[in-house]
Amino acid sequence: MKQLLILTGTRPEIIKMAPVHQELSTLPGLNVAWCHSGQHDIIAAQMFDFFGITPDIVLTRPAGNELADLLAGLVQGCNAVMGEQDWDMVLVHGDTSTTLAGALAAFYRHVPVGHVEAGLRSGQLEEPFPEESNRKLVASLATRHYAPTPRALANLRTEHVATHDILLTGNTVVDAQQLLARHYGIRRAPARFPRLLVTAHRRENWPYLTNICEALLALCRHYPALEAVFPLHPNPLVRQIVHPLLDHEPRICLTAPLDYVALQQELAQATLVLTDSGGIQEEAAGFRVPCLVLRDTTERPEAIEAGMADLVGIDPARILAAARVWIEGERRIDPGTANPFGDGHAARRIRQDVADFLDLPGKAP
Repeated sequence: MKQLLILTGTRPEIIKMAPVHQELSTLPGLNVAWCHSGQHDIIAAQMFDFFGITPDIVLTRPAGNELADLLAGLVQGCNAVMGEQDWDMVLVHGDTSTTLAGALAAFYRHVPVGHVEAGLRSGQLEEPFPEESNRKLVASLATRHYAPTPRALANLRTEHVATHDILLTGNTVVDAQQLLARHYGIRRAPARFPRLLVTAHRRENWPYLTNICEALLALCRHYPALEAVFPLHPNPLVRQIVHPLLDHEPRICLTAPLDYVALQQELAQATLVLTDSGGIQEEAAGFRVPCLVLRDTTERPEAIEAGMADLVGIDPARILAAARVWIEGERRIDPGTANPFGDGHAARRIRQDVADFLDLPGKAP
């Protein structure tokens, strides 16, 4: 019996790895264990409940507020897990501190690493920080690279990763979103009035939250019927900035972070999304909702190239101008444009590659 470990630390990783876990669990001759590092705790527990997954191993988030403290503690925790079992493969996802720690711990113990969502690049080492450096480092440690898009595959080839070590899979977030939409009957149903979904959680944007709030207030002044839902990051600093600026505007609903189902329901109803989140850029494309990316760079340019999104940064005037074009219908997403992030079968492709790599009975003939 071969032994495979899925390692996650954050809510987005759980969402994107749940379809992979579901597919791998069907393989004969493979025992799949799930380790959660504790990087996210309460919101992670909610996601495990949603997908009906009970992690086999749950670590305690390391103490300390510095990234170095977090990474050091995660490496130690992951290393202990690696030593408890003769693992045949470890799967990590994306670009979090857990991803890097798990890949490093596995590498130190000569365990092959499969990197799901490999090859995303912004081209700026500190944007986003520290994710861009994390994913580049993981690429140097991984054995199998599961690229979600042709651009991601090309990025890996540019970095001299061998073609035979890369598989173009699509993004597993599409699998997860389609699974949820089927289960809960969620479908695109835009509101009759302008309705915005706004998120801003990246630490590099915290100094500019005032700009984002100014843009929202300007949109409210310009469109009397406009409403916005703004789930706030739990960090107290974010709340201290946003609440005094927006509390007086009744058409902007400031909420706690939404659970996954509620977030997808808001996406499906939105006229326009304003976000600095990578995952929401992908999920907006799944519901064909136009998206303004509140960053100067993005590692997910596919939606922009497909005419589904605009890179607008954090200048209020630029945000307002870009939003007006979409709200007033001067721009629309072409009905014939396919989702640039995948077709909903990414996890199945990863399952088959794992079966081939581990020489399992379920591998392709």
